[in-house]
Amino acid sequence: MRSRTRPPHPVTADPVTPPTRRAASRVSATVRAIVNWLRAGYPDEAPRNGYSPVMALYGPVALSQSQTDQVIAEVGAGPAEPLAIDVAITKATNRLPTPLQIAKIVRTLDDSR
Repeated sequence: MRSRTRPPHPVTADPVTPPTRRAASRVSATVRAIVNWLRAGYPDEAPRNGYSPVMALYGPVALSQSQTDQVIAEVGAGPAEPLAIDVAITKATNRLPTPLQIAKIVRTLDDSR
């Protein structure tokens, strides 16, 4: 009696071929671009190693003490124009001010009177 099973055929090509170097390079460049984009959103005060990408997506953090001091030095003591506070925060952080940052400066100016 003859066997109904066929003998295995030699594999001529692996159906799952490894990516070429060019494709791997494109993937590597894409991953690197994503990591750089995430790092661009990190606050300067965050540690460069061991931080979570969630921080970048969370948004801006409160002003550091040195940034607060820089803003206060620029706007001076006492009442300040809202636009002057916005400009000073932008210079200190290189980002547009948030309502929380503005409120912190206004509170600090009010406390200094």
